[in-house]
Amino acid sequence: NQNLMYNNLASSCKTQISIINGGHCYFADYNLNCTLGESFCNPILGITREDQQLTTFDFLKLWLDYSLYNNQNAFTLFNDSLKSSARINFLQSCNTTDIPIVNNPKYIEGFPNPTNGAINIKLGEKITGTAFVRNALGQEMQQVVVNHSNSISVNLLGSSGIYFIEVRTNEGVYSTIKVIKN
Repeated sequence: NQNLMYNNLASSCKTQISIINGGHCYFADYNLNCTLGESFCNPILGITREDQQLTTFDFLKLWLDYSLYNNQNAFTLFNDSLKSSARINFLQSCNTTDIPIVNNPKYIEGFPNPTNGAINIKLGEKITGTAFVRNALGQEMQQVVVNHSNSISVNLLGSSGIYFIEVRTNEGVYSTIKVIKN
């Protein structure tokens, strides 16, 4: 079932993780009926229930930190862990629009996020650049010159959704933040 869901998920970036030697019933507390059924379907489980749950939470926490808190470092760690972990196999397909996300949080902050109106952009000391606002398809919606503290109005951006604000200076791309417009 997980392969059907993964293959039919209409997402520009998706990941499927399979825990090596894991079992369906090990995602929950002990249950005699489930464990008995699992023993017929998968008689050799090479992992403990606790290890399977720890593995799940290691990846889930990173993904939720990225998805819910826009923690770009967590997304980087998530992807690095996918590639280096001996505990899992994974499939990942990301057909995004080359929106660079640079992990450099000391240079750019955006708040409040999510927002209904303006997003306040705060840059590091003595930094001046141009903020490029793009929709989820990568289409440029707005360009604004920014410095230490500016406000970009997302009212002009149209419908609710996810937008990306990339700040560029003469030195290059400093950072990209994800903004959710309610």
